[in-house]
Parts: sequence; structure tokens; C-alpha cells
Amino acid sequence: MELDRAIDRFLVHCRVERGMSENTLSAYASDLRFFAQWLEAREVSDRLPRMEHLTSDAITAYVGELNAERRFAPGTVRRRIASLRSLLKFLLREGALKANPFPRRLRAPAATLLPKSLSVEEVERLLEAASN
Repeated sequence: MELDRAIDRFLVHCRVERGMSENTLSAYASDLRFFAQWLEAREVSDRLPRMEHLTSDAITAYVGELNAERRFAPGTVRRRIASLRSLLKFLLREGALKANPFPRRLRAPAATLLPKSLSVEEVERLLEAASN
């Protein structure tokens, strides 16, 4: 089966069975089409990416490139990985895959949260408390 067809089936499932919002569906579609294009650009065959191209090595390389490029925010990378994981789980449940090729050891980048700054009022209270 071609990957594009599998993605379409998954998106229909997400809309009908899981009741996902249009924004979520749009994000999933964008993420999964991006992956399919990435895979197609790396395949030597002249065919569209197929299910047999969904290998652990290909997924590891894809996630590695997402992390290395640094053109995407960590949240975008995590969402793209989550979208791909959801697709693979769906294909496994549907019998289109015999095993989930997503490597267990592969993780999304950790969120780097900046510390929250103090408000003007909080700074004033601190200064007042320090002077007493």
C-alpha cells in the first residue's frame, strides 16, 4: 500500500472515529505529508513511498534530522513525532503493519522551558520586604 493512501485512511479515522478538531487534523495531515515527502526524497525508487519503506532505520534518520536541523521549534518536532507514532499505531491495529517500526529508544526532544519572570508588583514587594 502507498503511504499517501495509508495517511488518508488514518486521517478519516481521526475525523470519524476519534472526533478530532479540524486544527488537529490539519496539523496531523501537514506532519504526515512532510514525513512522506522526506521519505520520498530519500528513496532511490521512482515509486511513491510504500509501507515497506516504514523501517526503524528510516524513522530514526527522520527524527535525527528533525532534531539536527533546528529549523523547527521543539514543540513542532514533538508534534511531528507524535503524529507519526499515531499513524504507525493505527496501521498496526488495522493489520497494515506486522510490527511497529518506531524504535522504542527514540525520544522526542525535551521541552526547554524558560523561567517565568517576576511581575513589577512582585519585584516591588520583594524590595520592600528586603528593606524591612
